[in-house]
Amino acid sequence: MEKIINLLKNTLIEIDIIYFQRNERDFTYEVYHKIRETDLSDGIEITAETPKSGHKIPKELLEDDFFIKYFFNKNNFDFENGKFSRTPDLLFHEYTNRNQQLVAFEVKNAFENLTKIKVDLAKLAFYNRGPLKYKKCILLLYSNNNRVSDIYIQEIKDFLKRYPEIEIWIVKPQTKIKIICSDNINSSKI
Repeated sequence: MEKIINLLKNTLIEIDIIYFQRNERDFTYEVYHKIRETDLSDGIEITAETPKSGHKIPKELLEDDFFIKYFFNKNNFDFENGKFSRTPDLLFHEYTNRNQQLVAFEVKNAFENLTKIKVDLAKLAFYNRGPLKYKKCILLLYSNNNRVSDIYIQEIKDFLKRYPEIEIWIVKPQTKIKIICSDNINSSKI
């Protein structure tokens, strides 16, 4: 796991500035491409936009107001048939071994509206606490300047405290990555 996290950090720092000015898909695919050029070894793969649907939602998540509010939205849930579809941006896993689900990764431009950021956090809660059981989940917010959406609202702070396996990474061109997690959410400032 540490190897993957270090690889992600090193890759993000090396992303060309031009991708910080592009849309989410272009940025994500550049990250994917750079990681595919490395050797993950040990049967670990990175996959992009692998559909995850039809899994049962555990009771724990159905009792979480944040999850309910942001997971079940009209773009991702068929209310008539009770079915949902989720497609994580990037996954690190052993593709054929459900016991080796390592990192689920969602990407958003830091200027997205706060609701879209919360929807991705709810998705990450599902990847972590649902049947997929990803060990770590990361919401990457990328920005080409110093402005970042105000994510330090109480609702997100409370969410991160309940889900310590989920982190928010803020990355800007060729700078250190700022990681916001349950351990530092109260002291973090951008």
